[in-house]
Amino acid sequence: MTLFAILLLAHFWTDFLIQSDQMARYKRSTKLAVKWYPLLGHALTQVPMVVGIWLIGTLLRVANWPFFETFGISLIIVVLTHWLIDVTKQNCQPILKRALRLKPNQVPLISYVLDQVLHLIVIVIVRD
Repeated sequence: MTLFAILLLAHFWTDFLIQSDQMARYKRSTKLAVKWYPLLGHALTQVPMVVGIWLIGTLLRVANWPFFETFGISLIIVVLTHWLIDVTKQNCQPILKRALRLKPNQVPLISYVLDQVLHLIVIVIVRD
């Protein structure tokens, strides 16, 4: 398994399996004091997931396993950009909703797709 596969697996686990409905609701809040913590917490959930996968591979002595330095720098970049992408997405939601004339509880599909594409681009860029 390459660094790319580790980061991709962790991204899908944290974005689709681990993120709770409550965290997703708080992230959509219009109040910065309410949403900054869940946005940061969500980005940071990738750390134990990626570290856990990496440690298992290291203990099992998997061939061509990424070195700690490469792995650590990539993880920092992925977490920071994940947070920045999500903050930008959440702050642009009201603008998109008004432009698309959506109801308050509707999330613009375009922002969701763009969010995922940007996360995947970052993972591709930092892969080994």
